[in-house]
Amino acid sequence: MTQDRPRIPQLTRGCRVQQRSENETVLLVPEGLLRLKGSAVEILNLVDGERSATQIIDLLKAQYPLEAHSQIEAEVESFLASLHTRSVLLFK
Repeated sequence: MTQDRPRIPQLTRGCRVQQRSENETVLLVPEGLLRLKGSAVEILNLVDGERSATQIIDLLKAQYPLEAHSQIEAEVESFLASLHTRSVLLFK
């Protein structure tokens, strides 16, 4: 991640998070949908096109013990990169 220019993730046009039931959250994409589980829901709830990836990581770290911080950072980076590769998310 470059320090001089924050990466701000945002869902691409036509993609949105939808709560289908108490136990099911999905990401609607032009080709269909992706079922979201675990931390994916927490991460995408913070993707608003305003927060940087670093800010999202920091917000999640604040909710969990110090021991989980390196895992949180790796998980967020990996998840955002995965969505970017699938053209579901872009960085502005």
